[in-house]
Amino acid sequence: MFDEYQSKENAKHTLRAMRENARQGFWNGSRAPFGYRAVEAEKRGQKVKKRLDIDPVQAEAVRLIFDLYLDGDGQSGGLGLKALVNRLNSQGMRTQSGAKFSCKFVHEVLTRPAYTGNHRFDVTEAKTGRKKPDEEMIAVKIPAIITASRFAAVQDKLRLNAPRVTAPRIVNSPCLLTSMAVCATCGGGMTLRTGKNGRYRYYTCASQARKGKTACKGRSIRMDLLDTLVMQHLAERLLTKERLGEVLGSLLAQYAANQNSDAARAESLRTAAREAEQKLHRMYAAIEDGIIELSDPTLKARLDALKARRDETKRLSEMADAPAGIAPHITEEMIDNFARGLQGRLLDGPVAMRKAYAQAIVDRIEVDDREIRIFGRKDKLLSQLMSEKPKLRSKVLSFGRQWRPQGDSNPCYRRERDVYKTVSV
Repeated sequence: MFDEYQSKENAKHTLRAMRENARQGFWNGSRAPFGYRAVEAEKRGQKVKKRLDIDPVQAEAVRLIFDLYLDGDGQSGGLGLKALVNRLNSQGMRTQSGAKFSCKFVHEVLTRPAYTGNHRFDVTEAKTGRKKPDEEMIAVKIPAIITASRFAAVQDKLRLNAPRVTAPRIVNSPCLLTSMAVCATCGGGMTLRTGKNGRYRYYTCASQARKGKTACKGRSIRMDLLDTLVMQHLAERLLTKERLGEVLGSLLAQYAANQNSDAARAESLRTAAREAEQKLHRMYAAIEDGIIELSDPTLKARLDALKARRDETKRLSEMADAPAGIAPHITEEMIDNFARGLQGRLLDGPVAMRKAYAQAIVDRIEVDDREIRIFGRKDKLLSQLMSEKPKLRSKVLSFGRQWRPQGDSNPCYRRERDVYKTVSV
């Protein structure tokens, strides 16, 4: 009994010391998250205190994972988890342990908040595994690899792509806004329902339709109303020369500001590539001088790890040196042509084509009781503009402003329309 009591007391003291260590910004000695390395910060007597710093090679892999998931490779829209894993492994990339990437590992990367610069220590109960309340966790500031807005965009996409949230039949539906329209209450997809005798068609919260109001209070909205509100808002409020110029202007300014940090990242990767090559040469020299025996059972694994590190750093430094980060040059004529061309494609033509073009610039449409919020990404909008013709099936996020559509030949229809306001976010 005494040993058990002493063991519990030791565990409490150890955890208290580790929490204080984390509170001071130091790393507690476990393996650093992928993308980081633990480096010596200071010495206190015989104890070495470490902090997390960015590993330039692994961090570039983290950025690539986020880029491929959100934006794809320039030939298509964002990649799914399995396609992303296949891409990483086919390029010879490996985790920090030298293993191939898996869907589980990549999902953990995409959902790790630490990449935004906010690491949390003591997150779960040791015995139960239960997540602790936020106020009991220790927040540790570390260097950021991913911006908070980009991380949030990935979480939105993961949530919307989850099969339990958006069923495949909704994604592939011929209705104009299915796969984009979601219930603002539960986040589930809006699916087709018909009124009596099939005369009217509605978008309805799928969770409420399947499980009733205990699952979600839900909502329904006439299909022709929501289609009109969204398409008119995109055509009349977003796809204008003035609004596009405003939206893309801020993005281009951000591109220019990021070029200095991109250059620093490229130099860091070149340094890492040189260090990897030097380590490999030192290993060969040690073998030649007899310092390391050829019979050493760990020799092959160590050589393979050094070669993999060298090859990966070289490839990533070459990618960083490529002139892909240069801000594109956009003229007023390009913006005007893009706006007028996409306006026509959204408002006229077969539903399947209009849906494909809408998906190219819209990520999701949240339907609330009195407000409809449209989400899109500026960088995707820019990508569409720079293409000779819009790329279908890619997805987007961010604009701004409130409006209320007015005027219709049917007074009843006008009253129903006026319940809603449409907002781009």
